[in-house]
Amino acid sequence: MSRALRRTYRLEGRRLEAALRAAEGRLTGTLGLDSEHADVDVGARRLGPTQLRLDLDGRSVRAHVVRDGDTAWVSIEGRTYQVVLEEPGARAAAAGAEEDFATSPMTGTLAKLAVEPGSVVAEGGELFVVEAMKMEYVVKAPRDLTVAEVRGAVGTQIEQGAVVVTFETAADEETGA
Repeated sequence: MSRALRRTYRLEGRRLEAALRAAEGRLTGTLGLDSEHADVDVGARRLGPTQLRLDLDGRSVRAHVVRDGDTAWVSIEGRTYQVVLEEPGARAAAAGAEEDFATSPMTGTLAKLAVEPGSVVAEGGELFVVEAMKMEYVVKAPRDLTVAEVRGAVGTQIEQGAVVVTFETAADEETGA
């Protein structure tokens, strides 16, 4: 049985276009990152609910994939990437509905807190790190912000989707409240 996949994602602020076909344990097609495109022919085998084995040019690597709605965190060889499905108009809608908090992308241990209440963090700055099954994910500030509250302590277990850091709202920042 063959399945076709044609989607557009955001990967670290860049546009990722996938036009792939999955059949008989292989992924074939093209991947495009911004204006660069490459042909893909890779063996892919599911090892468990969050694990894949990818075989390319005689080399085999394991990938861990954790999904939450339209967002997936993909960890390969110790590096974790956030991949967000981009639907037509989704970015514009999201821009008007900025969240005032950062959540844990996976269930795990709160390995590091890089901020405290009152911290001013630039867009892309580190907020906290979650670790699970030897996989770490660094949660970064989605925009310039001021931290209002930190929930949780280093070394504690946190659930996927749990609010770890809250931000001051724009009104709070303007009035100093």
